[in-house]
Amino acid sequence: MKRALPIKGWLPSPQSKEDKMSSTLKRSFHTVAYGDFLFRASILASFAVIISLILRGWLW
Repeated sequence: MKRALPIKGWLPSPQSKEDKMSSTLKRSFHTVAYGDFLFRASILASFAVIISLILRGWLW
């Protein structure tokens, strides 16, 4: 990837700033979704453990 040399006094265009912000937002949303997934998975795992313990108690 070739990077353009920054020209003195050159300001990034608003479009590139918007792209940067949207990519950051997408990344944060992705992280939030991943955290939510982990949270739900841990709840499901704990329910599975509790149910298996109850069933084991009933079976034995």
